[in-house]
Amino acid sequence: MNHQLIELDIEIKKPKQELNEYTVEDLKYQNSEYIIDSASRVQETLKVFRERLTLRKLNKLEEEVKNCFLYLLYKSYLLHPIAIDAKTFGLSLYDLNGKAVPKHRLSSGEKQLTGRKQK
Repeated sequence: MNHQLIELDIEIKKPKQELNEYTVEDLKYQNSEYIIDSASRVQETLKVFRERLTLRKLNKLEEEVKNCFLYLLYKSYLLHPIAIDAKTFGLSLYDLNGKAVPKHRLSSGEKQLTGRKQK
């Protein structure tokens, strides 16, 4: 009878051990899935943050560039808004009516200040 109890105990412990191992593996899998999902969300959040921060910094830069140009050019009638492209960082100048200022209206010195080619 003692021998049968030992065998039954072994038979009970084996499935318990398998269940514990399965539980540990399942938790590892769930943790991995959570980490992968979280990483994806973090990347998207950082992307949005970077875009917003870039736009905010570009707005500040546009204002500073405009102030510097107005000081250097002495043509306050020429420049109203200045826009900086977020991807190329290209500079666009606009008159008081919001129309783009063509480069032929700029002097050679003004073209140099804006980084526009003189062709």
